[in-house]
Amino acid sequence: MDGREADDGFDLGPSCFWPDMQPTLAGLVEELLDRKIRVNPVSPGSIETPIHRGRNQTEEEFWAYTARVGAQVPVGRMGRPEEIAAVVLFLASDSSSYMLGAEIVVDGGRAEL
Repeated sequence: MDGREADDGFDLGPSCFWPDMQPTLAGLVEELLDRKIRVNPVSPGSIETPIHRGRNQTEEEFWAYTARVGAQVPVGRMGRPEEIAAVVLFLASDSSSYMLGAEIVVDGGRAEL
């Protein structure tokens, strides 16, 4: 544990894409290249989604939770689903046609700072 764990037990470590997966990513990139399918994993940080809501949690409790988790992120908040969607939309577009096998970390700076 690197001291960046939310009080709910979620690990807020640097990346969802574990180093053990790098050989798998490389194999997948190579396998799909001939089919003109590009593989670029997206590793989101903590995002304000229903998965973070506790059972029977009030709105006030949920927003207090997001404030606690967000305080651990350099940008000072949790991410929003539309921010991840924008990255995925970019990766699906021709604008990312020269990207291949690159992990995109969208975590408000947690992995770097």
